[in-house]
Amino acid sequence: MDARRSLRFMLLYAPNWLFLLPGSFFLTVGLALVSFLLAGPRHITPKVTLDIHTMIFGVIFTLLGAQILSIGAFAKVFSYAERFDKGTVSLKRGLRNVTLESGLLLGTALFLAGFAGCAWVTWQWAASGFGELYEVRQVLFWSMWLFLGLQVIFSSFFLSMLGISRGTFIGDYDLK
Repeated sequence: MDARRSLRFMLLYAPNWLFLLPGSFFLTVGLALVSFLLAGPRHITPKVTLDIHTMIFGVIFTLLGAQILSIGAFAKVFSYAERFDKGTVSLKRGLRNVTLESGLLLGTALFLAGFAGCAWVTWQWAASGFGELYEVRQVLFWSMWLFLGLQVIFSSFFLSMLGISRGTFIGDYDLK
């Protein structure tokens, strides 16, 4: 029982290790895989070929990494509002620039890019009579950006609400 409480307490004071580093890792690996495989299958060795299934994992890793990073940002805002951040690596400077509006702009741009790409693929597919869909890589790529945009939009709203509910707005951590 005490070990669980001690672990929870340590993780509360270390959101960088718990969320930000793993989230960055997954996001980076996922984006690298998706970018690497967007052009087509890659032959690593004569017996190993990375193809569409690996690209699916890249999309999943990217979305998972973005989700973990969002949770990490929520944890950092909470730790700043509750003053748990004494003497730690701080993201205050970066979070001061994060506003609801900037998050909504970024999320909307990502969403619209993904939506436009998916619409283009759908248009091409419709023009071919809705037969075989050969643009699966493009669907994965553009859908990933569409979902990332939605995630950024909703995360921005939650970050903003989290700051308001603590009596601290994002960027105003020293005013409380």
